[in-house]
Amino acid sequence: MARDSVEGLAALGKALEEGSGDFLRQLVMTTLERIMDSDVTALCQAEAGERSPLLKSVGWSRLQIHQALTTLAQQPTVHLDRTVEVQTALDDFKAGPADFADYLALHQARSLGARKLLTFDRKLAKAAGAERLQ
Repeated sequence: MARDSVEGLAALGKALEEGSGDFLRQLVMTTLERIMDSDVTALCQAEAGERSPLLKSVGWSRLQIHQALTTLAQQPTVHLDRTVEVQTALDDFKAGPADFADYLALHQARSLGARKLLTFDRKLAKAAGAERLQ
């Protein structure tokens, strides 16, 4: 399983190097829109605070997910609107218990001037700047 994941990551890297900027830009935009969509629960097939079965089926560790998303974000043909927030969320995801999308929401809220992000997610509530609603 791990070998397949590594080969898949290598294939993704090769496709990104050879792909056109417009295709990659659209791919990233579509992916991020889906992640940030209000219907995250349905997309991930998991309730807040649960690990998505989609991630379980892939079998990637947090480190592998971090490396794959970091590799994608660093491609010269990929342009992110909020690079600092994405990288900070990736670093927090690698070290912390919450999901990447939750950390991204936290850092986007901070960048927009929020003092704290209110959440029902127990794992995200452990992060500085987040507070759990009961």
